[in-house]
Amino acid sequence: MARSVLAGAVRVARWADAALRPGHGRAVSDGKGNLSDATVDHAARDLGLIPAQVVADWDMARLSGLVEVHGNILRPGWRLRVWDDDDSAVLRGWMALFDAWSIAYPQPADDECAGGDEVISAMPLVLSFLHLSGGSVRTDQLLDLLHARVAELRTDEQEFLQGQDVDLQRLDASNALVPLRDWALRALAHVGALTCGDGRATLTPLGSWAVWVKLEQIGVAAQSPAGNIEQSAEDMLRGCAQLRPSAARAEYRAWLAARPVGSAVTELLGAARGDDALLRGLAFEALRVVGAPAEPDVRAVLDEPTLRPYALLWLAEHDGIDPEDAHEVLTREEATWLWVDTAAAVTDHGEAPMLVRHLESALQPTVPALLDEVRAVGHPRTVQVLVALAAAHPDPVLAKAVRRAAFEVHLGAPTAHRGPDSPLTETASHMANPMTGSTTQGTALPPDAARPRADRGDGPPDSERSQWDDGAGWEPRLLVAELVEQAPPGREVPLHVQITRGSGDGATLKVFPLAAQGARLLITVHAPRLLALGDLQQELLILPGRDSDVLRFGLRTAAPGLHTVTVRAFHGGTFVGELRAQISVQADTPARDGPMLSAPLATLAFDPGEVTLQVLKGPDGAYSFQLLSETTYAPESFRLQAGDPRAAIERIYDELKRTAATAAPGTGADQNEARRRLRNLGVQLWATAVPNAVQRQFWEEADGITSLTVLGEHDVVPWELLYPLDDHHEGDGFLAEWLPVVRRVFGQDRVRALSLSRAAFVVPPGSPPEADQEVTALRATLGDAVLNGGTFTHRSAVSSLIEAGFDGLLHFACHNAFTSSGSRVAMADGPFDPIDLAYATQSGALRASRPLVFFNACRSAGEIDWFSTSLGWAPQFLRAGAGAFVGTLWPVRSDSALLFANAFYNHLVTKGQNLGEASLQARRAIRDQGGDPTWLAYAVYGSPAACAAP
Repeated sequence: MARSVLAGAVRVARWADAALRPGHGRAVSDGKGNLSDATVDHAARDLGLIPAQVVADWDMARLSGLVEVHGNILRPGWRLRVWDDDDSAVLRGWMALFDAWSIAYPQPADDECAGGDEVISAMPLVLSFLHLSGGSVRTDQLLDLLHARVAELRTDEQEFLQGQDVDLQRLDASNALVPLRDWALRALAHVGALTCGDGRATLTPLGSWAVWVKLEQIGVAAQSPAGNIEQSAEDMLRGCAQLRPSAARAEYRAWLAARPVGSAVTELLGAARGDDALLRGLAFEALRVVGAPAEPDVRAVLDEPTLRPYALLWLAEHDGIDPEDAHEVLTREEATWLWVDTAAAVTDHGEAPMLVRHLESALQPTVPALLDEVRAVGHPRTVQVLVALAAAHPDPVLAKAVRRAAFEVHLGAPTAHRGPDSPLTETASHMANPMTGSTTQGTALPPDAARPRADRGDGPPDSERSQWDDGAGWEPRLLVAELVEQAPPGREVPLHVQITRGSGDGATLKVFPLAAQGARLLITVHAPRLLALGDLQQELLILPGRDSDVLRFGLRTAAPGLHTVTVRAFHGGTFVGELRAQISVQADTPARDGPMLSAPLATLAFDPGEVTLQVLKGPDGAYSFQLLSETTYAPESFRLQAGDPRAAIERIYDELKRTAATAAPGTGADQNEARRRLRNLGVQLWATAVPNAVQRQFWEEADGITSLTVLGEHDVVPWELLYPLDDHHEGDGFLAEWLPVVRRVFGQDRVRALSLSRAAFVVPPGSPPEADQEVTALRATLGDAVLNGGTFTHRSAVSSLIEAGFDGLLHFACHNAFTSSGSRVAMADGPFDPIDLAYATQSGALRASRPLVFFNACRSAGEIDWFSTSLGWAPQFLRAGAGAFVGTLWPVRSDSALLFANAFYNHLVTKGQNLGEASLQARRAIRDQGGDPTWLAYAVYGSPAACAAP
């Protein structure tokens, strides 16, 4: 019924979405969401309606959330996008209309009866009476009820206004309620809540349901200030986490009043023993409300290390000590433990600035002193707290010191007093105010030469575990899929997907943190040569301590052949894992079950502001673009008019190669004209190679985007060249100078820690004359913090280094020949090409070490088709397990290449910035080089949040 009530509103909203988007002669609204007269006439002609009906339907669309007003811009609401598939969205939309019934059908302007507001306030009672009556009611009965309720309201108002200069007689005169009753009943009938006729009114099933929901809400709210009186202690505390202290105390009192004191105290202490530090603190706040009856139980937990600091503070305050002085009862060790526990609560539930401010509350006068004592207390969340603090703190020197401490705690390094030559002491000596992070200079920390290499056993490599795993509260997780491996054409072949706790046979398990409230993942399926029988994207809730539900995706076989199905998982806009299955479709063959496939999920960490653009190619040559953020947009199909885009891209690259060559000083090139030409190329690419719907979605998200990851078909568009520009929107230049833009290939692991313990360079004979200068300069930039891994000239040596699991930075400074046959580097003992990485790729030789590969050579990011996949330096290194890859899209100038690499390493290693930010700052550092486009030539593959590990 809700769909039928809102059918007209949906029709007009969809018309507006199609007709009023940019490029369709958009009409101008009045800035408040109303349609102009011209637009109303336009809609009436297109839809075959009278203008008044268009206006009425448009009002309903706005009130039900089918369209939204943002400033003076109208856009489709999320309910319109999911209208056909989500019944709950339909009901919520109608409920919003029901709540606004008096706006949807306003009181007639010629009705001079006063008291309209009073009737609106009285109607909930009338509706409740109709609901409880269970059938039709005479309208004169409703009038009597309305009279009584309005009289009560007026009495209350008169008592409130006594002594004020108000005309009370005018209020008393407003008693002509018959027309107001009739208007209210017509308005509620207009929105589908009731029916009227023959002097009787009856709630519709939809109206009865709505009133029941309202009464249920009132009943729950009446139980306690926030409605948590019947919840367990843990759930009640979790519900109070967002309340102000006074409101939370009122909730504690209501909860305590509903149960015996003894059992309430036991429940609260049980919640305090859990893993959530925030609940621990709140539990003792609730015990303060209990007061003296809780003293014996609180005193009994003094021997529990986790609860002792909280219990000591509680007892001190109970004994009359001023709360501001109560902390003096704690030993220094207990105070430090409490500082870490509070920091853990902030890490789990607060924001980064709050964690930085928490640093100032520590007792210790310097960061090194704090870190020494934090290491000594042995809190189980120490590593996670220090990693979060390092990521949040704006000072790169302090952040690096904290990150080093986290790494040492993870490895179990002994705690010792730091002498004057200690790296942390040296770091602190350069800090004007070490607790707030104001610095005058920074010092790179020396590497830990004794750091063990990661094994290939269970768990992620040390380079990743050192930042993301403290061994407590983490669960191994697997992305699991089941699909038949053989079936005839025309057979339905369901795909089942689940997230398990990693009990699959023979799987290499990894670990990730999972908050108590769980995480919601988006699962997408790409099956280009199978028929989809439903939606190919669904959400899956992951909860601690249990496997997820099983999702079912309906597929049907069609064309014979071997087909690939790819399953991916996203958390917000962050990619977290994928796996691939294959199915053989052949006539006259029986269906045969396939093996259970699994892929480890290394981390579910969600990077706020990260947006992923997934680009997939269908069997018909059309491309699917899907923008994934905290809002999940539907895929947009898009067919390039030129067909295969690679020829057009090659023409662009050829022009940029010539531009780079003529941009050298002294050539007389017009720098401004070169920049203008480059900008025009970027604008044209944005306008013609990105679907309009994706452009709109991008602008809707633009203010909140902190990085953009492109996943999928990289030969469609040179993404780094895009210059977003529309009629009403223009960003801060090229996309890659505005935001960190990174790429991801199929089969690439998500890596958040890059191993940079040492640096090896590849400089074969015949490399550019500047190659040796590049190596010297980069070694100076990397400093003593990164060991010298040597320089290599032979293919055999480089291959052996990679296949043995090289740990560190591998930097190529050489020529790369790229043709339609692929890439090739001339080494001293023969050509080196991506096929030479096949063994490393299939064996995952680099997955334990997660190195960074920087291929500073011409067209090193180029790819060619190779049977069922793409072949190039980037996909081969990344599938072998490299943590990140940096290469170039077109031939670049050697001097500009050195400047980019130097700036990139400076920001990534010396300043401690993440991969995305380091690449962004490196581009900005060299963008004004005489019109040279080299700064846009670099393609960066990896996670934008990945950081250099110690």
